[in-house]
Amino acid sequence: MKKRAQSLVVALWILVILSLLAIGIAHRVSLALRLSRYHREGLKASYLANAGLNLAIKKIEGDSEDVDSLKDEWVDNLESFERIFLDAGNESEFAVVSYIEEDEGEEVIFGVVDEERKININTAPQDILTELLDSRGVSDPTTIANNIRAWRGDTGLAVVEYDDLGYANKSAKFSNIEELRLVKGVTSEIYDLIKGLITVYPKDGEGRVNINTASKDVLEILINTSFNKLEARGVDVENPLGLLEAIITFREGDDGVFDSLDIELKLAGLISDPQKNIITDPTDGLKHKIGVQSTNYRIISEGNLGDAKLKNKINCVYSRKDKKIISWHQN
Repeated sequence: MKKRAQSLVVALWILVILSLLAIGIAHRVSLALRLSRYHREGLKASYLANAGLNLAIKKIEGDSEDVDSLKDEWVDNLESFERIFLDAGNESEFAVVSYIEEDEGEEVIFGVVDEERKININTAPQDILTELLDSRGVSDPTTIANNIRAWRGDTGLAVVEYDDLGYANKSAKFSNIEELRLVKGVTSEIYDLIKGLITVYPKDGEGRVNINTASKDVLEILINTSFNKLEARGVDVENPLGLLEAIITFREGDDGVFDSLDIELKLAGLISDPQKNIITDPTDGLKHKIGVQSTNYRIISEGNLGDAKLKNKINCVYSRKDKKIISWHQN
């Protein structure tokens, strides 16, 4: 009887040990399956994001290179992405369905923004940088504009000391707009005020702003810069705000695309001769600050897996001139 009891106890312990081993193995298998599923879904979200990127590039490449405007097919803003649901029932010409199962809820959201609708901080002169900062209510905009130019390597400028910050003045072009936060005098608050209005593209050339795609804020900065310089010279100018409204009104019309730098011709009847001087002055006119073509586009593409709540996002800059991606970030 005693031996039977001992055998029973041993059997129970063996059963307990086997149960613990089984639970441990089951937990490890469950974890491995979850990790495998997470990896698979992450890869799928990445494919979705890349699909959106390719769709955006297709839209850009399919557009004429002569003139770029807000009436082109690639146009979208980052607040309201074009939405394309990638399911087997989608008949959109941009649908990608080769690896998507029906009713899975997958989605790709992508948007394209013209980088040349902004002010290029690598090429903008002192007066435009000063007006940019002043328009956002920044204190001492002249000094900060000087520091920006010194950082990017302009010659003949007073260079402030950076020893207290632990690094030196770069004296070379900005690689990205985030680098602006390293410039002395540029706080996080100032950066947040102007980041939507600035770019570092194109990396070469004059850095003209596309008048067809520029925001109202950017256009106002350019117009005010020309107006202030012409007024100081005694040139007959008036009502820069009226000129701004005339440009916006023209762009909103059915045929509202400037196809040359002679924008005053398109605005005939909408502006006065003094306002025309703001555009055409041979030295400080708006015409010397603008363009009608763009080659650099920021593409943001996000792949979502619906109920899985897993996302993969690509933020890059595509050069239509070089036909390649020149800046890339993915998470």
